[in-house]
Amino acid sequence: MNWNKAFRIMNELADRKTSASGNTSLWKYGQEATIKWVASQLSTKGRKGVLVADEVGMGKTRVVMAAILSVLKSGGTVAAVVPPGLLYQWEKEWDDFIKSVSGSKTRQAIDYSPMLLRSYNSLFTDSSLQYPLSTNNGKWLLLSHQFGLPMLRNQSPLYKYSLPILAAAIRKRKDGVHQRNRFWQVLKENGWDYDCLDENCNTCSERRQQSC
Repeated sequence: MNWNKAFRIMNELADRKTSASGNTSLWKYGQEATIKWVASQLSTKGRKGVLVADEVGMGKTRVVMAAILSVLKSGGTVAAVVPPGLLYQWEKEWDDFIKSVSGSKTRQAIDYSPMLLRSYNSLFTDSSLQYPLSTNNGKWLLLSHQFGLPMLRNQSPLYKYSLPILAAAIRKRKDGVHQRNRFWQVLKENGWDYDCLDENCNTCSERRQQSC
């Protein structure tokens, strides 16, 4: 991801006066000034993020969408987490924003439509998703606040609960805890086929050599 390119695109978008149709103003309520401020703050060394807060209806969502599009056009990936009741509003507003910036979808080289994830199970039922998610060229994730762990019952298939546990096991590994931790053990007891989470694990290599 090229952050300098993203900042440049954000500023270029802010400098545009009219929409792609040329009939309406692209920005209002001083949104262009906020976009430039966001770009300048994010480009500051050590800055991890910014908080934009103002009155309801002043266009914060559109400012965020300008940043999202800039990141996507610069090779980055995006996930936006919004209240479940606003998912489709975001989807519609994004469609309106893209049309105002780029014109008709038929004229766009890349489809920048969001992929809606309302629940954990939608990770496995949405045929439009590709893994890893970074390979979804131009697409980004629109996540519901209610996205959480799946409902588990007796005989629930492994995929319904293995991913969150695997993520926890990997996080433990990065914290210096060996892969054979309690999260890994849960997976192993429920049919996980791998002896370790890392094929280059020195500890497991030593154990294999000793067993030989």
